[in-house]
Amino acid sequence: MIRLRELAEPRRRAELVACVDNIGEWVTGKRSDLFHGIVRRHGMLRKFSPALLDALELTQDTEGEQSACLRALQMLKELNATGRRKLPEDAPTDFLPQRLKPIVINHGEIDRRAWECALLLKLRDELKAGNLSVRYSKRFARLEEFFIDDRRWQSMREDFFRRSGLPSDTKQVPEYLARRLGEAYERFLKTAPSNSYAVVDKDGWRLSAEPSEKLDPGGTRSSGSPQILAGKAHAPRETARPPDRSRQSAWLYP
Repeated sequence: MIRLRELAEPRRRAELVACVDNIGEWVTGKRSDLFHGIVRRHGMLRKFSPALLDALELTQDTEGEQSACLRALQMLKELNATGRRKLPEDAPTDFLPQRLKPIVINHGEIDRRAWECALLLKLRDELKAGNLSVRYSKRFARLEEFFIDDRRWQSMREDFFRRSGLPSDTKQVPEYLARRLGEAYERFLKTAPSNSYAVVDKDGWRLSAEPSEKLDPGGTRSSGSPQILAGKAHAPRETARPPDRSRQSAWLYP
């Protein structure tokens, strides 16, 4: 540490000047923002980013004018296809965050490497925010892509409700569900005396334990049982029935 009394020495004064210059590098230089480190690795990004962007079909979820991010992406794809290195003068910069503009645009000139890195970061943020979607993607696709096309659904609607036994009229759904719930209660009460899996008494519901589960001294399941913590319960093998595939169809009403 340099003391104030020692600053009178020329050597100490030179050390102080060097320290101030180094501080300027951290505050306003190439170490002032982590984005500088990304730009320095631009060569590594270029090894896979052109192929990745060419394989992805990005669309915006909002209707209207194309966003600056997608316009910049389209220009980048054209540059990759033609092999051009210099950006056109009308390259979109509206997508740039305010903090990155001084780094990307220097004295009126757009740094191609910084511009491309900023665009890749913006695409990532837009995908995470849900403003952009990737067609045929399971994680980043639009919600509408998970539903059956309306014309296809109309052609198969009658056969679907006939095979599933579900009401095709939405007004009949409450009555149908109430009837199904009543039938389920009646089946349970009818088999309750001989049901060894689920028993209702003055203490409430009691479920039979799996052979591998540990029981408390009172004969109940241990509170630390993985089955209880995970919310899982299994019926005895002799009473288990195969699933009814006709009831597993989705409820789709126009």
